Amino acid sequence: MSEMLPKGWIETKLNNTVLHKKGKKPETTISSKCDGYVPYLLIAEMEGEPVRNYTNDPKVSIAKDDDVLIVWDGSIGKTATGLHGAIGSTIAALTPVIIPANYLEFFLKTAKPTIERTSRGTGLQHINPDTFWSLPFPLPPLNEQKRIVAKLDQIMPRVEHVKERLEKVPTLLKRFRQSILTAAVTGKLTEKWREKHSELWEKTTLNNLSEYITSGSRGWAKYYSKSGAIFVRAQNIKMDNLILEDVAYVKIPKQTEGLRTKIKKYDLLITITGANVTKTAIVEIDLDEAYVNQHVALVRLKTPQYSNFIYLWLISKVAGRKQLEDSAYGVGKPGLNLQNIKDVEIALPPLHEQKEIVRQVDALFAVADKMEVRYQKAKMCVDKLSQSVLAKAFRGELAAQDPADEPAEKLLERIIAEKGNIEKKKQVQKSRLPKHLT
Repeated sequence: MSEMLPKGWIETKLNNTVLHKKGKKPETTISSKCDGYVPYLLIAEMEGEPVRNYTNDPKVSIAKDDDVLIVWDGSIGKTATGLHGAIGSTIAALTPVIIPANYLEFFLKTAKPTIERTSRGTGLQHINPDTFWSLPFPLPPLNEQKRIVAKLDQIMPRVEHVKERLEKVPTLLKRFRQSILTAAVTGKLTEKWREKHSELWEKTTLNNLSEYITSGSRGWAKYYSKSGAIFVRAQNIKMDNLILEDVAYVKIPKQTEGLRTKIKKYDLLITITGANVTKTAIVEIDLDEAYVNQHVALVRLKTPQYSNFIYLWLISKVAGRKQLEDSAYGVGKPGLNLQNIKDVEIALPPLHEQKEIVRQVDALFAVADKMEVRYQKAKMCVDKLSQSVLAKAFRGELAAQDPADEPAEKLLERIIAEKGNIEKKKQVQKSRLPKHLT
């Protein structure tokens, strides 16, 4: 990297340019500001949320406005500047010596992928100090650092604004799909079509429309196998679609109880326990041999041609889903029983109107799918743009060089000398503190 740096720049290690302190949890906190108390800063406060607690614990580390805060444990690598207060145990405060705090923060953003990739810990991730403090730090002349920061301060907010707008797209698409479903199950989608076909919708229940409704058998874990019949579990239905990834298999004896849970094309599958309760899928292909486990209900309709419309009814938040959610959560129980599913009330259009509804929903959902693909591509481009701009900045390609600037080699000498002086003063101050504060 040092060979690629512009004239007047120098590469050093991050540790040579900063002082640092790690946070700790204070012994006491209060929820309102009082004299002598400072904000207690956690990740939420770093992300712009209001301060929730304050402390006057003399043992905690205090961050100053010109410190760069970085998440050391957990969602590592997140940074913030301009905050003053006591730092929590998952945070470290880096004090840049001579160099601007914003220059350091922008550098840490470019280094975030490396910080994450080299982290330690099997559960909660921690920054690896050996890698972190040895990060190659490109050091330009001080005046050029200020020019780089000024350029980035102009460009990056624009990029972040685009990101913020893009982040709203998934929510908008979700609302769009639900509005389509609402129009479908309330008859508004085919309102004009129905003017030429004046037929009424029939009020009925899922039980009346079903050949049978059942759930998977318990105790089939002993039949798990590396191959055999597909065993559909709740995680295969979590997106309101049958997702046959991470599939389990079972090999079962011919006389095993529960063979009636064998899945057929056009069956409806509903999650009845766990976090995905009420999520529903329609079986659109022949699965040869497949069964549901005890956390999934199987609905087999008397008229399989109704399956597509009934599926739309069951995933609509103003129709079947609302009824199932009210049953699952309204009385404080964690799941659904088969009677809850049987009791779902349905307004059933004639079959030819069902087909028209499904056709229009499919067409509108296809538009939403195309928009989602465009969103993903746009998001990828914007994410790459952020890293591209930052990379250019730290290669010296974003701001002009000025031969009159003090060379970075001289600047580094001043930084190291100043850092040494500060550390000596801290040692003297620490030696004068009462033992209970050290």
